[in-house]
Amino acid sequence: MKHPRYDANERVSWKNVVAKNFVGGLMWGFGSVIGATMVLSVVIKTLSTFEFIPAVADFIVQIQDTIKVDQ
Repeated sequence: MKHPRYDANERVSWKNVVAKNFVGGLMWGFGSVIGATMVLSVVIKTLSTFEFIPAVADFIVQIQDTIKVDQ
């Protein structure tokens, strides 16, 4: 006699598993991109307040110029 847990696993469609994992992977990637964008924007905004440090100010100006060119 089979264990009921294994019997339930046999009823799962292979296509259903692949589709759910594919969509889950897309959502994970999308969330990662959105999260990284939010974190980087906060970091860049915070670093832009440090204009009194010459090395950091030059770096921030380059980043801001790059962002303005891309828009």
